[in-house]
Amino acid sequence: MYKIANSSHHFTNSSLIFQPKPQLLGGPREIDLSDKSHPIYDIVKESLVSLGKTENGDTYSFVRINSATSQVVAGIAYKANLDVKDSDSKDVKCDLDVWERSWLTPSREVKFNCDNTKRYTFRQRRSVDAEPPKFIPGGPIPIDDFENDEKVQNIVKTSLVSFNGEEGNAYKLHRVLGATKKVVSGVLYEINVEFKREDPDKVLKCKLAVWERSWLKENGTQTDVTCDEDKKKYTFFA
Repeated sequence: MYKIANSSHHFTNSSLIFQPKPQLLGGPREIDLSDKSHPIYDIVKESLVSLGKTENGDTYSFVRINSATSQVVAGIAYKANLDVKDSDSKDVKCDLDVWERSWLTPSREVKFNCDNTKRYTFRQRRSVDAEPPKFIPGGPIPIDDFENDEKVQNIVKTSLVSFNGEEGNAYKLHRVLGATKKVVSGVLYEINVEFKREDPDKVLKCKLAVWERSWLKENGTQTDVTCDEDKKKYTFFA
């Protein structure tokens, strides 16, 4: 167990306003569209830009996302129903399917099916202007299914308890943004998260770096928590 000053805090995400419908493990997960920082907004807008640059593509302007889901399937599959406008400012509805596999180049397979009888299929990089990801042997390996990965969730849970106990904080998990692992004289996990509290309302972006060395009898796990707000590093051992 982590050695902390106050162990009365418990991990929970019940403070989230958005409560998705119960879903099957591994099935599509409803996306909270009230969270304007969710990656689905960038994915949709980048897909529309890329569509306009394809040989037989048309130009559409973004209006809104009506609904969206994500599903882990050898990568992540996003589905979204959109309202857009064509080049004549006419309203068009489209179903967008994006299959993202970060280890491929280009990493996205994009399909548009619109109610003006037009369909488009093309491949796209993860960001319109970004270089494809390069993975160096021995370097960090992305954990694609970080939202459901049991190891990642356990790390976030114990790190949050320790972080709250350090200075009497009352943060809860808002969301996990991404995670990697790297073999380096043990295993190093790096996880980007957002913690949230209600009184006063505040969202804190933090990076968790957890270095596991299972052969050590004491202090075999070192956890460093660094947050954007003050750049102060909190270190815990277990």
